[in-house]
This record gives sequence, C-alpha cells and structure tokens, in this order.
Amino acid sequence: MKTTPDRLLSTVLELLFPGRCLLCGSSLLVAAEPSMAVLPFSPVCPTCLESLQPLKGRRCRRCSAPLVSAHGVCVRCRQRNYQFTANTSLFAYRESVKELLYQYKFKQRRRVALVIAELMASTYREKFPGLPVVPVPGRKAGDHIESICRIMERRYAVPVHRLLSRRGDVPQKSLDYARRCRNIRGSIAYTGPRPAPEKTVLLLDDVFTSGATASECARVLRARGIKSVQVLTFALD
Repeated sequence: MKTTPDRLLSTVLELLFPGRCLLCGSSLLVAAEPSMAVLPFSPVCPTCLESLQPLKGRRCRRCSAPLVSAHGVCVRCRQRNYQFTANTSLFAYRESVKELLYQYKFKQRRRVALVIAELMASTYREKFPGLPVVPVPGRKAGDHIESICRIMERRYAVPVHRLLSRRGDVPQKSLDYARRCRNIRGSIAYTGPRPAPEKTVLLLDDVFTSGATASECARVLRARGIKSVQVLTFALD
C-alpha cells in the first residue's frame, strides 16, 4: 500500500506528540505504574487498557453472544446456516471499545491499530496458535483490517494469507440479516492460489454484527477447498 504524504505526516506527528489518551483524556507522557503493561506508541493510557473488560461467562459456541438458556448455541445461531465454524469476539461493542473503533475507523487515529493488534494477537496466541489469518477484505486498499493484520504479521509473527478481495461499495449497517446476506452475496471473491494453501483458516474482522459478511467470506473460502473457517473479531455487536 502507498503511504500518502498526509498519512505519513499524521503518523510522524502522533509519534512525536503523543498527546492525551483517547478514552480518558489523561496525558500519555505521564509515567505508568510499574505493574502496568505499557504498549509503545499506544494512544490509550495503561489504566484504560487494563480497564477493558473481555467477554466472560457462558457464551454461544457459534457467535460468542451471552447465553440465557442451557443450550450451547443461542436462538439466533440455531436459525442461521452460517458457513463458518465459530466466531470468537474479544469484547462487547460498547463504551470504550466502541469509542476505540470509532476513533480508528472514522477519525483516522491510526495508532489505535497498535492496541487492537496487540489484543487480538494475544487471543490468537492463546486460542489459535499457528493458524493462518485471512483478513476480511475492505472496500478499498489499505483498509483498517489490513492495517491491523500488517502489525500482527510484522510485530507478532502471525501468518497472514490475503486470499479474498471485495468488489464495490456494499453498505450493510442498516440492514437486517436476510438483507445483509443478499446484499453481500457475490461481492467477495477468492484471489489466492489454487488450490487453497490451507485446510483451516482464521478469518479476522473488527466487529461481528449479524455474521452475514463472515459467512459469505467463509462460503467463498470453502468453495475453494478450505474445510473449516474460524472467525476472530475484536467486538461483538
């Protein structure tokens, strides 16, 4: 991906003048407690990083949603024929996590990718070690998921296989599940080697909402010979 002068300047300025935490507004130049994990160049202070609460308790084994019954799969997943095996989400899409993604995707705070990549790489090492990661393709080159994957690849040695591309601009946000499935159908294309290099892959995205996009990506991958598609997302909406 080409780096534009504006993006390069923005990155240099962020590194030279780290400013304040995106979540609480405290100075990022203040020394952290010795017990706190400090992520270099993070736009979020160590206190806010430690306050992020991962999803816990009984979760649906297909989508990671909270379970309210004795079944291992939630009502929603029992009604949907997902093409992926299971989704694992790190956090609920609310409060600080929602703000982080908003700052990253819509305010161009590129250093947020460092935070997301670190947290996702930690879960990757714990639950999916060695599994090839396939980014969910964005609507343009150099999208936010690709940026996260580049950091995971370079800093944490996560194997990334870019097997998919996306055609056109297909907004999904305001649609229900059935309409999302129809809308996304045919917009994802396989662009990797033939036959597919792996039998099991880990699809990576930022937010799991209805599962329509992940399912379409998984359908395309399975049509090329991949047997199982796991999904890892930063947040569950």
